[in-house]
Amino acid sequence: MLLTLLCVILCAPERIDSPTTNYYSSLTHKTENVRLFLVADPQIGPADSSVKFEQELEQTLRDTVNLANQEQVDLVVFNGDLVAFPRPEYFSAFENAVRPLTMPMALVHGNHDGKHNDGLFLSMQERLCGFRLPNYAFDCGSWRFIVLCAPELLGQNKFEEQILWLNDELHSAWRRPVIVFLHYHLLPVGLSQLEYYTYPKERKNKLLDTIVRYGNVQYVFMGHVHNGVKASVRTAWEYQGTRFVVLPTLVPGRAFGEEYPEFDTSNDRGYFLEAIINGSSIKLFGRQLGTKSKHEYPEQFSIFTRDMDPRSFRPWSEITPYTEIKNGDFEQGLTDWFFPIRYLSEHEPGFVRETKKCDPLTGEQSLHLFVRYKGHAWQYDESIDTYQVIRIPDHNAKPVIKVRYYVPNNEKSFYGGGFLRIALLKGKKLCWMWIGHWGAREERVKHIPKMWAYHDEITQKQQYFEKLKQEGMATAMRLPDYGYRFHHLTLNIPEIFQIVNPNTPYHSLLCDTILIMLGVWCGNEEGSYSGAWFDNISVNWEGMESSVIDNLPIKQEMLSQPLPYNLWYILGYDK
Repeated sequence: MLLTLLCVILCAPERIDSPTTNYYSSLTHKTENVRLFLVADPQIGPADSSVKFEQELEQTLRDTVNLANQEQVDLVVFNGDLVAFPRPEYFSAFENAVRPLTMPMALVHGNHDGKHNDGLFLSMQERLCGFRLPNYAFDCGSWRFIVLCAPELLGQNKFEEQILWLNDELHSAWRRPVIVFLHYHLLPVGLSQLEYYTYPKERKNKLLDTIVRYGNVQYVFMGHVHNGVKASVRTAWEYQGTRFVVLPTLVPGRAFGEEYPEFDTSNDRGYFLEAIINGSSIKLFGRQLGTKSKHEYPEQFSIFTRDMDPRSFRPWSEITPYTEIKNGDFEQGLTDWFFPIRYLSEHEPGFVRETKKCDPLTGEQSLHLFVRYKGHAWQYDESIDTYQVIRIPDHNAKPVIKVRYYVPNNEKSFYGGGFLRIALLKGKKLCWMWIGHWGAREERVKHIPKMWAYHDEITQKQQYFEKLKQEGMATAMRLPDYGYRFHHLTLNIPEIFQIVNPNTPYHSLLCDTILIMLGVWCGNEEGSYSGAWFDNISVNWEGMESSVIDNLPIKQEMLSQPLPYNLWYILGYDK
């Protein structure tokens, strides 16, 4: 019995202690007109930095502190990525910048803020807040605030303890409205990089399930994304009764490409959120340093369900497969095709997915995908794609896939292209992959292979694809993209596999599903864009037709190309 009790004490997740409660005691009984500043991603550098951008970010943080003191808010929450890099001089700069605050502050650990074994974040937290806890909770009037650290601070195998701690806190606060603060976003925000730059799917699902379990979490506030006010409002979701909001960010925003006119878009930074609590109600206002405007958030957000973007939450093997391609001629519009959520700005959206007649070539309805540069910081390549998952009927099947595509000259730029991706899967395992691709400056494409690796649940990222290529389990070929005609592709999968692997029988793969993906991408240079049209997509299982592209047989020399993407990153140019 004594041993069991000792084990419970030693293994219990870290809990808030009395110093924490005392530190935030000014908020405990305050119920009316409680004003909060919620500030995400300061990402400052050392105080004596010679880099102009780092100097500007430090001044932005100091301006935020001055404004909070002037307006005498009740609490400032710094919602992760306090520093650009987890180094002592960076943390010292942050600490010196925020120490003049005359009100309490809450610190949320972000992915830039170090790991569990360096001690930098927790030591600074203790100096500024009076305690050192990765996860903690406190009361603000009738509300319970819960703060979760990013997984980098947890250490190996500590995520499950965090989930247990969160569940316990939510259960104990089941009569209260709750706000959860964490750094990484949990729901789609509509940019390519941010599909994978978040929690692994299993962890993301566990966090979501725990957060909505008791029905008392009213808001989840997140950072990490880097956006202004308009993108914060338009990427906010309501999921199972809980509102998920990515906070406006102090640093320059990612490629959302729009902002409300009342804010200063020439100085695209300094955004934050003001929250005003009265009893059990809360109002949210987007703000920007240097402007007096406030944009009030709506009380209701768009409803999100996981089937709106299934690959963000499920492995390919758990997406219900079709027995054949559905709506391959797109005469039923976008029906039966899956698309990742993409951010659609109100003017010249950066992503287009539509079906319409492809004149003047055929006049038939086709799928049109288009992506364009929308600008600003933190941007590399952006892409949009569509996909279906097809069940292979048996191990004797010999799949033949047909696709017709068109790349008009007026939808090409100096940095853009497209791809067809065929992946064979056995359960969750990627067994073999063929990539057909076209475009300019493909070696600079960074995020597409990272996105594929995330959804294929490959932890080794691009190195794994290179390993597959060396083993003959991945191959690529350049596809024609001259823009005065449709191109016709017939891909006999067993035939292509045997060309690449003459000594390995195709049937030894024993795959059970095929992923068919079509997409376009553009780069991070102003003016880049790319579009393509797709039609007449089919799959049969007889293996009677040979592999051809525009009536030209596909030969071994066509399949000896290197994998098209990520070369600059591998060589170190774009790190």
